[in-house]
Amino acid sequence: MSTFSFVIFTDSHLTVDPKAAEPWWNAELLGRSSDILTVAVEDAVALEPEFVVHLGDVTDKADRDSFQVAGEILSKLNCTLHFTPGNHDTWTQGSRHVASELLQVSGPPMYRSVPYKGWRLLLIDSAYWMYQDGTIHPHIDWDRYKDIVVPPSQVEWIERELQRDPDTPTLCFIHVPLALREQYPPIILPPGCPSDTDPFELLVKMLDLDRTLADKLSAHTCVKAVFSGHGHWHDCIVQDSTLFCQTAALVEYPCEFRKVTVWPDRLDVETVSLSRGDFPSLSLGSEARNTWTAGRPQDRTYSHPV
Repeated sequence: MSTFSFVIFTDSHLTVDPKAAEPWWNAELLGRSSDILTVAVEDAVALEPEFVVHLGDVTDKADRDSFQVAGEILSKLNCTLHFTPGNHDTWTQGSRHVASELLQVSGPPMYRSVPYKGWRLLLIDSAYWMYQDGTIHPHIDWDRYKDIVVPPSQVEWIERELQRDPDTPTLCFIHVPLALREQYPPIILPPGCPSDTDPFELLVKMLDLDRTLADKLSAHTCVKAVFSGHGHWHDCIVQDSTLFCQTAALVEYPCEFRKVTVWPDRLDVETVSLSRGDFPSLSLGSEARNTWTAGRPQDRTYSHPV
């Protein structure tokens, strides 16, 4: 199998609304989101990846103007861009069509299987909205919203695709993380969360964690790694020999992205800090000090045998 490398961006939350910051684990630098994505693209180009995957929440509000600015910035990449929608990218009706047009990516549908140099890239669209009556829709209705899900029809497609070709090594890409560690450092909870909330249960609820899909993917020996965003922190977890790699948000501390190198016998995951700008220190600010979002040493640099 050929050696190749790619870059992962996630949670750029680009917005044309000039807000200074909003709090999450740390301050989300929404007012600097276009600057941050611009630097990330420059730095990615310098790494010469063969493709880039944006794992979703490329925009903050799924509005056309923000998709347009994001598309203009991402067009500076000198390689193929793949995209899996995030929940913030699908607030508005027809947003997948807008994303496809302005980001110049395939779709809709936004889920697909892409052969690449003896590997399979499996792009999963987890940004569908379940309403309180159990129906599933491609955009949000805040009055009826209950959960975000991967629709059953897409899960069935994933199973068919993996069963159809069980021998090709596979990398999966999805916005919502599918695995968590059982314990994280003491954390400052996001605004609006009760002070007596159990941190782990909070994470499960906030991240719409789908353990059943994790089990389905890791049951296939061809699935070597699952890459995700959404949580806004770096993590590397191995389940049944499958690497579940979560990448932190570009728009929030530590304001980083990933480079992944695929070798015949392993995957090397590196964390890349932005080459210019004071974005990490601005995100930490004077209120939140959630430095744990940068991950443990093994979350930042990881080598996974395949």
